[in-house]
Amino acid sequence: VEPHGDAAAAGVEPHGDAAAAGVVPHGDADPHAVGRDPHAADPSGPHAEAGRFPLREHVAANLNLDMVGRLRETLLLQGGESSSRWEPLVAQAAERVEIPVELQQESLLPTDASTFATRGVPVLSAFTGAHAEYHTPRDTPETLDYAGLDAVTGLITEIAALLLEDAEAPDYRAPQRKREVHPRRAVRLRAYLGTVPDYATEALGMAIATVVDGGPAQRAGLRGGDVVVQLAGKPVRNVYDYTFAIEAMRPGVAVEMVVLRDGRRVELEITPEARQ
Repeated sequence: VEPHGDAAAAGVEPHGDAAAAGVVPHGDADPHAVGRDPHAADPSGPHAEAGRFPLREHVAANLNLDMVGRLRETLLLQGGESSSRWEPLVAQAAERVEIPVELQQESLLPTDASTFATRGVPVLSAFTGAHAEYHTPRDTPETLDYAGLDAVTGLITEIAALLLEDAEAPDYRAPQRKREVHPRRAVRLRAYLGTVPDYATEALGMAIATVVDGGPAQRAGLRGGDVVVQLAGKPVRNVYDYTFAIEAMRPGVAVEMVVLRDGRRVELEITPEARQ
């Protein structure tokens, strides 16, 4: 179990059954960030098979606390497809902790969990959703929902305890969607759009949670709920395509953006700013 990001920043400490299960908090930078290398944990690089640690032989499951500091109405648990055990186990844990949970199937996620999901280990990734302060200096301790953090960590602790009670490790099911192979390289972004990606929505494209007030995206007419399917003449199918398209953009040079909005294709023109 690896809490990081909001959970580690909030000082969440493993204890009880979770500590026995090997919960290790750490302060990793969030790999969701557009502007950082989205392939840092990508196991599909050219050296992926060389010298691999046999994860499945040593790790029964990966419970990942990702961005969990802004619990709203429902906690998203992603990775349901990776084991037949998750649905009944999550339902049992959620009933005990009394927290509303939505189990999503996708296990190839833009986070550390994908490294495990592609190497034979069932994953379950907790996520409370993106927000406008995402990766900005405005994302301060005062903005965290500490009661929500307590509920989320309570649920993950309960899941870890239930796993410990099982006589066998949970079964593993391979991802339904195949991971696309991308160049393993650092991404250097000069352009800034002012978008907050929505990683909780399963869509072919880059779903947008919200836009920054006064930013290029808002001025262009982009809205929360839009799904970007084309940017600067390049198709966008996922966060990787979106990141690479932004990397090729130049501040001050307008480009076309195509989004899906309520099932309709909408063409916009966006002029990026220089990234500070």
